Amino acid sequence: MSHRHNDLCFFEKWCHGIAIGVTIVYPLTTGHVPVTSLVGSGLQIRVHRFDSGTRLQLLVSSDFHRPITQNGRRTMTTINTTNHTLLSFLSSNGHRVWHGKHLTESTNKIMRFCDYADYGTRSIDSFLPEDIYMFSDHLLETGICKNTVNHYYAAISALMKYAHEMRVIEQYHIPRIKWHKVKSGRPRFMSKNELQQLEDFFNGHEHSWVGDFSVLAAQTGMRLGEIRKIKPEDYHMDDRGKHVLELYDTKNGDDRSLKLNIRAYEALQRLDFEPSKYWSHSKFYRTWHEARRRIAPGDKHFVGHSLRHTTATTLASKKYNLALISKIMGHRSLATTARYIHEDGAVVDNAMDSLL
Repeated sequence: MSHRHNDLCFFEKWCHGIAIGVTIVYPLTTGHVPVTSLVGSGLQIRVHRFDSGTRLQLLVSSDFHRPITQNGRRTMTTINTTNHTLLSFLSSNGHRVWHGKHLTESTNKIMRFCDYADYGTRSIDSFLPEDIYMFSDHLLETGICKNTVNHYYAAISALMKYAHEMRVIEQYHIPRIKWHKVKSGRPRFMSKNELQQLEDFFNGHEHSWVGDFSVLAAQTGMRLGEIRKIKPEDYHMDDRGKHVLELYDTKNGDDRSLKLNIRAYEALQRLDFEPSKYWSHSKFYRTWHEARRRIAPGDKHFVGHSLRHTTATTLASKKYNLALISKIMGHRSLATTARYIHEDGAVVDNAMDSLL
């Protein structure tokens, strides 16, 4: 730290008497210099942060908010430094980055990051990749899995990117980190036979509404939370007589429209177009546990969410393109959709037989 301070002091003295509007270039060979504002000899000096071994540029101007010009042409524009700490930016803007339960979950993750080594008191533009990796090591040491650590990375990255969008920080202030490689958490989709067994199980069950939830999930790819939030006013018929469901404020904060096939429509109709009227957390999961013991005993991946994977895999096996599947599933990234599509053995067999 003292070395950086000496560098900055040297520049301040060296710039004494330099003509206004000059861009000074000096080779810097040690460390990072933070984006800092200095006042010396009546001049305001802006130091831009660069990696070690590159050149450090100083902008010298008597008016810090005026673009620097030379021979009547702009050479570089000053950039405002930020007074935001990580914690203050989170408090002011967290609700703009996330919504609903994701606001709570992501805020809790960022707060844990803030508590680590007093990160919350640091300027949001001061973080390096090594700071994130140190926090990651800390999480892993406490027993948190790599996949969950990636969720922390995602929250931190989202907040930093929003700070850049708001012009609070520059692009190079966002730490570039490598995410942990993890195996797919649920490498599972349901076969036609399993879907039929599931339908048979729910028929006549005292909690048959769980079966209607499952039909909606398998026939639309909707998340459980999205099904629970459906209201009667969210349903309508379009000008072609097709059943349409409007989903609002979904997991990633986006709205989307879904076309319902006849099976999905009938399931929604049985739920009175308002599934939350039937919802019971304990009954839903207890009924699913019963179904798993009956159909796939010992298979921990035989869960409701695997129906969403089934939707994506079925659409892919029918040759629909990834972009369309991604739109139906409500994914922003095609890479996310790709993780939901699993290898269908029968499709592979047909593909190989087609070579004969």
